Amino acid sequence: VVTKDPETGWVNIGLYRRQLHDRNHTGLVVVHGAHIWRHWRAYKKLGRKTMPIAVVNGWDPMLPMVACSSQPAGVCEYDIMGALRQEPVELVKCETVDLEVPASAEIVYEGEVGLDYETFRMEGEFGEYSGYYGRLPSPKPVITVNCITYRDDPIFQGTLEGVPTNEDHMMESINHSALAWDHLNQQMVGVTGVNADPSTAWANLFIQIDNSYVGQVFQAATAFWGSHIANQAGKNIIVVDEDIDIFDLKKVAWAFAYRVDPKRDIHQFPGIFGPSDVSIHIKDRIGTTTYLGTRLLIDATKWIGYPRTKEWFDEKFAPVCYPDDETMKLVRSKWERYGIK
Repeated sequence: VVTKDPETGWVNIGLYRRQLHDRNHTGLVVVHGAHIWRHWRAYKKLGRKTMPIAVVNGWDPMLPMVACSSQPAGVCEYDIMGALRQEPVELVKCETVDLEVPASAEIVYEGEVGLDYETFRMEGEFGEYSGYYGRLPSPKPVITVNCITYRDDPIFQGTLEGVPTNEDHMMESINHSALAWDHLNQQMVGVTGVNADPSTAWANLFIQIDNSYVGQVFQAATAFWGSHIANQAGKNIIVVDEDIDIFDLKKVAWAFAYRVDPKRDIHQFPGIFGPSDVSIHIKDRIGTTTYLGTRLLIDATKWIGYPRTKEWFDEKFAPVCYPDDETMKLVRSKWERYGIK
């Protein structure tokens, strides 16, 4: 979905769902805080009744990948796409609105979205990325489609939504992981990896640290929860040591099993989360696009507060009984010599 700030000219390309109403009307979700919401407010402040809009279907896979990423305000996603593709995005001006779209797109819908609440229509229920039909139908803005342009024999592209893991879970996992790690590196030291795992649609966030000082675990969790990314990701955070592969769920589960003392290492925090989380009943929710809930921190690191002890070879935590990586690599390289195929 392509929109533009009416005063600054900042162009935003976002991934926002639309429900088909009739021949030339679709719904449009405008989430609080999203960049399209900022453009919406800018047009409203100018007294406009509608906002020009273009919807692109089908182009380089970089289009949905970047469109669903969280870029800073004022940044045009076309620039990010060009940087990642290492070549500019060839754009063409729309036929009926002052917006630009990829010249080789399969299908482009041009039109306007109504800004007055009276023009909204009921939309939903939708299958959500969490894997549930989690929220009630609600009034949403309406796009009036005035023009459709398309290639000869266009390919209409879509994706399945619902129980993880689908395409959007994989794309957003990469985006959320990178953005979260970048944010944490700006706020603190010692974060060595972040995985917004696609298996739970980013609700579970695994953070790897060097576990070098008291309070580092809490700092990592609260720093992330204080970022805008946390509106949709990281409801539950598990922090682990550097020896735990955060992309291997079995290793994370092992850390949780034997490095966590529940009375010491499990903590609850109040916080907001997206409406697709069904752990809070609809009747108990505060808000619609985000609502107040409970976040969870699990400290699955080797407890830094233990004293060193002779029983653990003068270490603070029990040593791991596993051959070193070089030994394991050597053994694996010799399977055939041992007669094992």
